[in-house]
Amino acid sequence: MNKDDEDFIIDETIPEPDPMDNPNENVDADPSSEASPDKEPKEKRSKLGIALNNIYHFISGDFLTKEGFAKQFPFILYIVFLLMLLVASSYHVENVHSQIRSLTKQIEEYHTQHIYLKAAITKETKQSTLVEKLKYREIKESTQPMKKIEINKNEGEDKP
Repeated sequence: MNKDDEDFIIDETIPEPDPMDNPNENVDADPSSEASPDKEPKEKRSKLGIALNNIYHFISGDFLTKEGFAKQFPFILYIVFLLMLLVASSYHVENVHSQIRSLTKQIEEYHTQHIYLKAAITKETKQSTLVEKLKYREIKESTQPMKKIEINKNEGEDKP
């Protein structure tokens, strides 16, 4: 038996069930038989004892003093580092998603504002609206069509 097997010895402080507690049970019956449903097989009891023993050693902190733990400590630190990295990464992703949502809302608001202002400017710069606004200054709309003015550079210069 090596040192690792010693860790899994069943704790003897757990009492075995007393056969006298159950008067309906047949005393002459074979103890290995599974006739009674409240009796557990010996294998299950030993696994339960091992599990309870392991839980006890974990809660009491005895596992920290074992040689195997000292060998595995760098790996455990690596796993803890990876878990912290995972938590930090998920926090960062949540923060980025929150920023994206708020910026998307801002973009929608600015787009709505842009459309509203563009429509207002278009309405205010219509020719009919300008005529109404400039009427009090006595500026009237021209009834003559616009003429194109062309300037020839050669005509206006002096010839040497």
